[in-house]
Amino acid sequence: MQATEYTAEIYIDIIMLVNFVMDFIILWTTCRILNVKVKLFRLILGSLCGALYSLVVLFYEGSIFTTLIAKVAFSVGIVLLTFSLPTIAVFLRTLIYFYLVSFVIGGTIIGVIFLADRSPGAIQAYNGSILLLSGFNYYWLLIGIGTALMIAYSGAAYIRRIMRERQLISTIAISFGGKVIRVDALMDTGNQLLDPLTKRPVIIVETGILTGHLPEEILEAVLFEDDPTFKGLTERVDSWWAARLHIIPYNSVGKARGIMLGVRPDHVEFSREGAAGKASEVIIGLVSRPLNKEGRYQALMHPDVRE
Repeated sequence: MQATEYTAEIYIDIIMLVNFVMDFIILWTTCRILNVKVKLFRLILGSLCGALYSLVVLFYEGSIFTTLIAKVAFSVGIVLLTFSLPTIAVFLRTLIYFYLVSFVIGGTIIGVIFLADRSPGAIQAYNGSILLLSGFNYYWLLIGIGTALMIAYSGAAYIRRIMRERQLISTIAISFGGKVIRVDALMDTGNQLLDPLTKRPVIIVETGILTGHLPEEILEAVLFEDDPTFKGLTERVDSWWAARLHIIPYNSVGKARGIMLGVRPDHVEFSREGAAGKASEVIIGLVSRPLNKEGRYQALMHPDVRE
């Protein structure tokens, strides 16, 4: 098949402008997701560095500047110019989000161009840069800006919520009669539930996660809710379990004067601020509904749980 040669006019000012705007959008969106404040001149400096590098890649074909190592080094330089990075961990997290935002915005623009342009071979790669042989349409730049705004205002809030939850989520180990079940628990400062008789803090746990560790009678009483007051439950289980049952009244939004079934464990192992602990003066409160729709945790830790 005969090769086809393309001749394209390259306008340096347009390449600089487009890359500067896109780099600025990517850096600004990264700031929004990470919830960090960056001075405007540093955003401009990082964007200008990215725009200049686009010219270097375009005109220095086959040079060291077009290698993977050079591209990673320049992206690291852009991040260092733009952000204040006190630790290696903060630097790595910022770099990862910078790449993720770049891939999402860049991929969206290229995908739209591919679907919307009818010219064959409209998108070509030259020396690591994208050339639009059918001409540049500024609507594509607006699509990139729109994608960035969606990520910045919708995705950023979601990502920050997940990051906050991850900082508060830890694995706890609940022991019943020598059997141990490990559960992901969220430290919930709003959980102030106490057993009214013993004044012990209550750790709220999804009942389903304890299947195989609690008697069927207890599981069914909570899951099927056929006996809201749990009357007669002590007569249906053996004395060892009956002595561990607690009735815990509570109030919540949409449900006043509710009753929760509690079970006293042997102990609960937990970690707080990097230190491990074991508490025996606690009650496990059983609920039938999921505590988190995404399943990131199955228990709500009481802030007053102590050794």
